[in-house]
Amino acid sequence: MAEIINKGEIFDMSLATNIIDIVYVLVFKSYNEIFLKLNYGTYEFVTLYNDFDNILKYGKEIVTIMKYEKDYPTFDDKTVYRKHYVIDKNYNNYKNDNLELVLVNDLKEILEKNMFDNPSNRDKTKEMLEVIEYL
Repeated sequence: MAEIINKGEIFDMSLATNIIDIVYVLVFKSYNEIFLKLNYGTYEFVTLYNDFDNILKYGKEIVTIMKYEKDYPTFDDKTVYRKHYVIDKNYNNYKNDNLELVLVNDLKEILEKNMFDNPSNRDKTKEMLEVIEYL
């Protein structure tokens, strides 16, 4: 069972008007090498939408972050973003994703240096830094 982190003003899931599953894949080449995707100048993990069951065939979930949003994207909406972070060591599944190989020992430093290059992605990078603490 993966660790679950709740963020935002928590409400009962039965009240949710939208539940959006997003899978972020930490793609490893070896125990000390990880691939990152460079997207508009910001590093991120490989992102899959609504493919959670399929990715678990290959990977292992380490943490799920539940983000509760009220009145977003529209007034009176209650949206829950379930962000599943999964480790996958079968990097051949992602060869065409423009990935950059980095050393795991350098991962935290690379993310910290890069997070200010694109201010709109600061929160995403902070969450990535939080997730790598589970490695």
